[in-house]
Amino acid sequence: MRQVICLICVAGLMLILAAAVVAEPQFVCVNAANPQQTGPNEWRFEYVLTNHGGQIPIYDVEVSGYQYGWLYVELPNDWAMQIISGPIARFSTESAPCYIEYEMVGFAIYAATPVFGTVQVSFSDQYGGVFATGTTLAPIPEPGSILALVSAMFGLSGGMIMRKRR
Repeated sequence: MRQVICLICVAGLMLILAAAVVAEPQFVCVNAANPQQTGPNEWRFEYVLTNHGGQIPIYDVEVSGYQYGWLYVELPNDWAMQIISGPIARFSTESAPCYIEYEMVGFAIYAATPVFGTVQVSFSDQYGGVFATGTTLAPIPEPGSILALVSAMFGLSGGMIMRKRR
């Protein structure tokens, strides 16, 4: 009985640790593998801006590696696009940031090619200070989710092993 209680405590601790893993803001293309064709030479790539695990609201998303094949973009209400210089574009807002623990949909990039390369992004606060960077192409599971699944798997397998020993 002690062993079962100990096993449950260890599994609970692992779940708590998994929840404590901090995710970073992401700008994720949700249909990179299968973009929607909207015209003869036009494909729509949909993006989601997430601020899970962030410490401050996101006011700017700067995209380095701006593709010259971009035709146009769609943005959420109160967001605008600026071409900074060369291959850099910025999506920004003054009144509708992506708050902490929120997701924002409505970002779409229309391109002249169905294949899209890696996009490097940086996230800024309302004063333009960059607080996180990364690259994105396709959705990637959060580390906390993966850790929770792995710890649950170990907990269940440990319980099965203890039952077989009896």
